[in-house]
Amino acid sequence: MNDIAIIRKYNNDFYNDYEFVNQISDWLKRFAESLAESLEKEPIRLLSKKEFRAATISAFSVLEAETNQIMNTLVNEYPFHKNTYTRIFDFLYSRKYIQLEEYTKLKEYYKIRNKLVHGDSKISKEDATNVVNLIMSILEKIKKN
Repeated sequence: MNDIAIIRKYNNDFYNDYEFVNQISDWLKRFAESLAESLEKEPIRLLSKKEFRAATISAFSVLEAETNQIMNTLVNEYPFHKNTYTRIFDFLYSRKYIQLEEYTKLKEYYKIRNKLVHGDSKISKEDATNVVNLIMSILEKIKKN
């Protein structure tokens, strides 16, 4: 993605104001889409760098972002702008994106995530790999539907 965009704004012309805003909006959408692809891969990149704590936290963040996008399209069923992880896990289970075993593991891994975020806990390579692999497999299921 090109980091530079040339956008021209002409004075005193309503149409050009509208066009100007559309150009900015289009550029921001393209930029956000390019970021989304790299952010989805961030947990795996962090694992490869032996940043196990960051990989675990990043995996949950990606899951949250992806799930919130879906839930935000279902405003009548899920009217919350910011969903809690409990709501996210319940949503994934109720919509059959995950099975009971995955649901249970997510809740267990979420406790680990909270200790990493709110304390000075550490996570082993094996545990971090398990968390990232589970979440990445869930993200694949979400994308297929």
